Amino acid sequence: MTVLCPGDLLTTGTPGGALDHSLAPGQHVRAAIKGLGEIEASCAAAAAQDPVGRTPLSPGA
Repeated sequence: MTVLCPGDLLTTGTPGGALDHSLAPGQHVRAAIKGLGEIEASCAAAAAQDPVGRTPLSPGA
């Protein structure tokens, strides 16, 4: 058993071969831990980057 404290992060992974496709923009992911809570996130398309790798804040930035 592991004791969790405020600010601790839980990371998860998927065993190789478990998914035959990647998530696409517009799809939703939900994770839950019984007795602790749940979190949901929506997938979005990656933002365009400039040649030095910075993500612009607005078009033409």
